[in-house]
Parts: sequence; C-alpha cells; structure tokens
Amino acid sequence: MATSLKGARPFISYNGLQVPDSHFAIQWLEENGVTKKLDGELDAKTASLAEAYRMLAVGLCDLISMWRWLVPANGQFVQQTILAEAPALLRRTIYQTGNKKYLNRFQLAGLARHSRAELLSLADRQLDALATLLGDGQGYVLGTDAPTTLDCAVFGALCQFVLAGNARVHAAAAAKITADKRAAAALGAPLADFEVARAVTPGMVRYVRRVGHAVFPEFAAGVDDETWRGLEADASAAQAAR
Repeated sequence: MATSLKGARPFISYNGLQVPDSHFAIQWLEENGVTKKLDGELDAKTASLAEAYRMLAVGLCDLISMWRWLVPANGQFVQQTILAEAPALLRRTIYQTGNKKYLNRFQLAGLARHSRAELLSLADRQLDALATLLGDGQGYVLGTDAPTTLDCAVFGALCQFVLAGNARVHAAAAAKITADKRAAAALGAPLADFEVARAVTPGMVRYVRRVGHAVFPEFAAGVDDETWRGLEADASAAQAAR
C-alpha cells in the first residue's frame, strides 16, 4: 500500500500535489474551494470541544496499533491483511521492520513501557469516556443533525473495537464488507489478547452502525442486521459482567 512522502497514511494527491494526513488534507480541500467547510456550522466553543474529543479517538487508535504490531500473536494477521499487497516473500521482513518502528515510537511516547493490565486500564477509561458522550448511540457526538469530521474520527477508532474485538463478526465482515479483500480481512479479522473489547457498550455498537450507514456505505453493506443485533447483545452481556 502506498504511503505519503512523510511515510504515512492517509494522504491525497490533487493535480500532482500530495497532501498527507487527513487533518491537513481536509484543511487543504476546504481552503482551496474543492469542498465546502465540513464543520462550518459549529460555533467556536463546540469546535473547540470537537478538537478535545478528537484526541480520545487518537489515543484509541494508538492502542489498536500497539495490539496489532506489538502482540506476537497478531503478527500473522498483520502480514496477511495490512501487508497483503506486498510480495509474499517480503511480508515477514516488512512486518519485523514495522514491529521495531512501532516499538520505538510507543516506547518514546511511554505507552510501550506500561504493562498489559495498565494498557487495558487506559483503554477502558477512554472507552468509558466515549460511552458517556455517545449515550444510547442514537445521535452524533456533538448533537448535530449530520455527522461532523469528529464523528468520522470517532468512528474510525470505535469500529475497530466493535468489530475487530468481537468473534461474532469476523466471518461475516471478512466475507462481505467490501470488494477490497485486504481491507475486508483487516476489519474482520480478530485481534489476539484483545480483552479491551469488554468495554464496548450497546450505544457504541449503534453509533458505529449509524455513522457507517451515513458516511461509509461500503462499510454498512458488509454487516447484516442479524450481526448488528448480535453485537448489541454481546455488548450488553459484557457490560453486565463488568
């Protein structure tokens, strides 16, 4: 999979100009009149809250990355999904390089110095904070009539906890979610040792489903109604057991 000049994803290319990182890509598209201001209806206070809440999603994505790249049991999963476009003979080498890269990154950030129990505690606290914000999952984070860029960020983190951490969805999602088999497997495959999924609430499941249908129809097409009901039931059971 291609990366930007900064060695990261996502990025956009527009008339030969590359703009890395979703934040700067959206900003560039808005400033150059390619799209309207996506969060233009938010007042200053609400926009500030959105930036603060966005950091919750960033923290959760970091934890997902740690589990995928630093838990040995997930090594084969990463090679077969995220690295599926690389030549088969090189996947193990690329994975080992990525493993060292993520280890260095998270050691510098301090996350990799925590025990497994401490990391699960951090994830639980962040998910509990989101659970409070989302409530029953029937609305959007900021109470708007339509999803904002914050909802896209929260969705990007939560869908991995709702799906990748739940055994029920693996076969259904991996088989149906998109014609892109690499993306399908990455979203549908399990993450070993991923007990943090116990913090998922029924409201989170409803929220992921709602935003998926509103913004990412290719995602919504991949999980049927029966599976969604099962995910809600699993989340209710997990909450009762906490």
